[in-house]
Amino acid sequence: MRSSSSSARRHMGTSASNVMYTNAVYFPNQKIYENFTPGMMDYGCVSHVYYAFANVLADGTVLVFTWEYPSDAQQGADFVALLAAIRIHLPEEQFFVTAALPAGTSVLQHINIAQAAAYLDFVNLMAYDFCGPWEHRSGHHAQLYSLQKDEVSGSSGVSYLIANGCPSKKILLGIPVYGRSFLGVSGPGHRHKGPGGRNGAFEYHELPRKHAKETVDKRIGAASCVGGDGGFVSYDNPETVKMKAAFCKQKGLGGLFYWSGPADSQEKGRSLIAAGFKSLHSS
Repeated sequence: MRSSSSSARRHMGTSASNVMYTNAVYFPNQKIYENFTPGMMDYGCVSHVYYAFANVLADGTVLVFTWEYPSDAQQGADFVALLAAIRIHLPEEQFFVTAALPAGTSVLQHINIAQAAAYLDFVNLMAYDFCGPWEHRSGHHAQLYSLQKDEVSGSSGVSYLIANGCPSKKILLGIPVYGRSFLGVSGPGHRHKGPGGRNGAFEYHELPRKHAKETVDKRIGAASCVGGDGGFVSYDNPETVKMKAAFCKQKGLGGLFYWSGPADSQEKGRSLIAAGFKSLHSS
């Protein structure tokens, strides 16, 4: 569980608070030390803001509990008990209770999804980091669909949650606002020479890399660029976000969320947050 958070409802609404679908953005508090404040984000396409990972004073309460991750049935039961305690003690009319969960069954199998969902307003499905520098071979890290049966994807995570009792409207599909870099390769499935960028990643506004060519694999809903100083970089772009928004509407999901807002592009036509919002609310 990346985070289970309760945020005051009165502080999470924006001008877009009356829209049909949720388009939520995480704001990591460490960005303040990089001179980026929450007020610098464009809220025209944002319905909710999650402050990660911060403890805020009572007049605008944001509580965060980090637990990565329940690793057996007992810990899964303890996780549900924690959610129950939080929900009981925080009035539903004032507070959201959410949990960010990975898409892989290696973690989800230990949690009674139906019981957990009963205490949650949203389940934020982290449909990213499926592959990274910790793997020997390159790969797409946020694909919507998988070509192999045992491969994790955004759609497989959604299917698992719904099949195990989570109401579809409570599921928010996660969009990474960064790319995973693999040096020395030109595509997925190859042994790479290490990670590029900072700790193996580039923020989305830095993509595609200079002298790199951006492409989209429509079969799986994944974007990438090859060349420059990043090697093969897997990420989302506006086209893949539109595909994911369409998937959300098809499956009756609650919407999308983004990790994280400050990494989005300010370039016209390149914003992931704007692409998701417009696609969710288009006819």
